Amino acid sequence: MRRFTVASILVAVVLVVTALPAASGDVFEGSTEMSGEATCDPSDGTYVIAWTFQYVDGVPASLEIASAATTGAIVEAVSLSPTTVPKGGAASTGTTVAPGSTSGTVGLTVNPVGFNGISLTNEVELDGSCVAAVAPAAAEPVEAEPAFTG
Repeated sequence: MRRFTVASILVAVVLVVTALPAASGDVFEGSTEMSGEATCDPSDGTYVIAWTFQYVDGVPASLEIASAATTGAIVEAVSLSPTTVPKGGAASTGTTVAPGSTSGTVGLTVNPVGFNGISLTNEVELDGSCVAAVAPAAAEPVEAEPAFTG
């Protein structure tokens, strides 16, 4: 029969308790920059929303993106690349295409891995006025008058 001392039981309890915060999700301490810019593509009358997510400073050394999705007037998953964003490094970017008649707020929500309950959001406003450019009508061919010589 193995005997446990009070000291060995306390050490085991301390190790379990200190491991719990890491298993339940880290605390995010840092700053990020997000932006969205909507432009009208006159070739087909759609909005193209360019999203940018940058991890400026904080703990840990990089953020891994678990998921990103739009909310509001357009709801869909957004593929951001790269999915691991280093602190102070290059930004992660992605694109959403929306019909030109879309009006209202379109938001992007980014969920980093390991930060339970933390969502980072940015929004753009669309007014539904994006239409395809109308090509000028082709000119009718003009027939030349016969020339008289004489």
